[in-house]
Amino acid sequence: MRDFWTFDKVKVLSVNSVLKQQADLLTKKTDGVLQGRMVNCRIEEEQIKYDLVTLFQVVVPNLDNYTCTLFQVFSMANKNFPVCITSKETDAQGLCSKEFARLINNSAEVHNEHEFEDVLKALLSSDEINETISVLYAKASI
Repeated sequence: MRDFWTFDKVKVLSVNSVLKQQADLLTKKTDGVLQGRMVNCRIEEEQIKYDLVTLFQVVVPNLDNYTCTLFQVFSMANKNFPVCITSKETDAQGLCSKEFARLINNSAEVHNEHEFEDVLKALLSSDEINETISVLYAKASI
């Protein structure tokens, strides 16, 4: 049978693959004391252009698997961009359209890989996130 697909899974780089790399780096950098994790959730609010939220979380096994969401990336499941990044932890499933719109309006919307990496770098090197990581690491590594 001839293969007419031009899809090559080796060449696929997505927003989620970049997030997964950062999650893995956090786990490695802390020798597993902190574990980076991504969780994808569907959003079923029809009035909003995004239908997927990816939570970037830190899990702390030594603190009874305490889990902290550092930021969220809102996207369309079938497209890489645009995406909207917010550092506010929110239950995306429980938002009404007005609350969701307010959250999105207070977020960074990016339209390409370069913009995404710039925002992600700024977010991961922010004082707020580094303080959270430092405190969790200190408490868990005793």
